[in-house]
Amino acid sequence: METNGYAIVSACCISIIVLIARPRVRRCVPWRRPAVGSIQPDPGITLILQLLATAVGQGTSIPRALEVIGESVAGSYGTSLVRVARALHRAVPWRDAWVPVLAAGRHEELSLIRDALEDAWDQGVSPVGRLDVAVKQIRMRRRGAIERGASRLAIRLLVPTGLCFLPAFILIGVIPSIGSFSM
Repeated sequence: METNGYAIVSACCISIIVLIARPRVRRCVPWRRPAVGSIQPDPGITLILQLLATAVGQGTSIPRALEVIGESVAGSYGTSLVRVARALHRAVPWRDAWVPVLAAGRHEELSLIRDALEDAWDQGVSPVGRLDVAVKQIRMRRRGAIERGASRLAIRLLVPTGLCFLPAFILIGVIPSIGSFSM
């Protein structure tokens, strides 16, 4: 009879915990779809550059590739690429088509796209090589930033750990050893 009582008490405790934790778990579920009209995160610049390289490498014109990729991706990148594509369709010169977009923000990333595609637009050179090089440069820059951050973190973790273990090592290991040798 006593084990049956413990089982009932534990079942009640578990059900109370489930009832309390249930609303919190629902808020933390990462796989729920965002609501219609909610703000979507911008895709990475490397993804956009690779999509552009693929589209242009398959023979799509630069304005059409910018327009289709801009419509496909969400956020400010997409609207910027669509604006540039529409300006190019209206026969606006290359540099002038990018001016309003670059003035609106994200100057560094969008200028990277502009510079990678400029020779292809002006001279008819294949932009695939320049787009691939741009992707590699971005990845190397990000990897370097991650490695610098990791080394800073290692130093920040090592100093407190050393300050905690060194006195303990001296008190537990060194002083008893010196005491035993002196006797």
